[in-house]
Amino acid sequence: FSIIFFMEIFPNSFFAIECVAIFAIFTSQVWNMIFSFYQSIIALPKELKEVSIVYKFSFWQRFFRLELPYSIPNLIWNSMMSISSGWFFVVLSESIFFANNHIVLPGLGSYIGKAILEANFTAISYSIFAMFCVILLHDQLFFRPLLVWSEKFKFFIDNNAPYYSSWFYNLFNECNLLKKIDFYYIFMKFFMNVNFIFFLKIKNKFKLEGFYTFVKIVIFCFLLFLIYFFLKNIIIFEIINVFYLCTLTGIKVVLLIFLASLVWVPVGVFIGLNKKLSFFLQPIIQFLAAFPANFFYPLIIILILSYKLNHDFWTMPLMILGTQWYILFNVIAGANSISTDLYYVSLNFGLTGYNLWKRLFLPSIFPNYVTGVVTAAGGCWNASIVAEFVQWGNDTIISTGIGSYISNCTMLGDFSRIFLGIFVMSLYVLFLNRFLWKRLYNFSAEKFLVN
Repeated sequence: FSIIFFMEIFPNSFFAIECVAIFAIFTSQVWNMIFSFYQSIIALPKELKEVSIVYKFSFWQRFFRLELPYSIPNLIWNSMMSISSGWFFVVLSESIFFANNHIVLPGLGSYIGKAILEANFTAISYSIFAMFCVILLHDQLFFRPLLVWSEKFKFFIDNNAPYYSSWFYNLFNECNLLKKIDFYYIFMKFFMNVNFIFFLKIKNKFKLEGFYTFVKIVIFCFLLFLIYFFLKNIIIFEIINVFYLCTLTGIKVVLLIFLASLVWVPVGVFIGLNKKLSFFLQPIIQFLAAFPANFFYPLIIILILSYKLNHDFWTMPLMILGTQWYILFNVIAGANSISTDLYYVSLNFGLTGYNLWKRLFLPSIFPNYVTGVVTAAGGCWNASIVAEFVQWGNDTIISTGIGSYISNCTMLGDFSRIFLGIFVMSLYVLFLNRFLWKRLYNFSAEKFLVN
């Protein structure tokens, strides 16, 4: 659908396909950061909120002086995961199969896609080396300086924890001119001085609840039109079959998230509590997370074909390979936020084993864990479109699920069935958000956060 949309805006232009790739990569990154910021907002300590009320902060003052600074450490950690998700979709968005056409954009992603289609291990090894270099540059020139800079925004100071260091940050920090510039302060000051009174007047003059209701009605009517337009020629039995396929994929997603949690929650808590170990492993985990899971698909495909394994079961790990890191990163961030004093107090009171996990570890990491689970589940739904329809050279492995249904319809250019697959998947995701993830968020806010 994004191809059609951008082709209408930029007809007969290759720029439209570039916009499709940018759109796919952007949407794969942005939601994780939104969830991270939301989790930081609901986790704001009560005393900080009271200070903002005492000093009579306006909406924008509270945002730039309290909410945004408090969320920066988590945003930086989750932006690493967003970069990882972006690399995954670079491979998909630069090599697009659509309506029996193969659209290729210049870039590393299309190079990897061609290497996979040709089953060329040499080309894949070259791309792995190039990816390693790019990720290393990302870490040294971008993320590591950001981690050093984010130390000033931590809510509490742990003197026993090692501080991040960066030669690139120190290089700029030694410059006398840059030393006198606080970029965040300039950014905040600029937006604070912009006249937002107009927006506040609109907010006071109109009732936003009525406006939101009107928008919902318009969206609902437009959705009904799309349903009629695309599904009028599809029989009811196929619609029931698509719901069945989506149920199978949903079961896979929930099962994979559960298994990944059993593995990465204990590992993440162990790493997060050991500050020196966390400091050492952070770039290694970042590299593993940023490495596109697509690279590992050929190995699993070869194993499936060689040993004639069950497609539906053994393609499931492909869905979680790239998204499991959301859980690990967020658990590490939650464990890092546990005060050393609080940890030692718990030990002094004799809390060990199950009681220590129940009273300290799980309550401390649960809000971050929920953020990781929600984003990991979303990543699994996205990855199912690729993992359930995998190609390696002349071999294609198709497993039963909504992902393979959407992929097959996309290659054929069957818009009605593409819409049906996306619509049913969206219904399932909305159902899970409403009745599972939202309740987990509310539960974590009520039980484990001080508001």
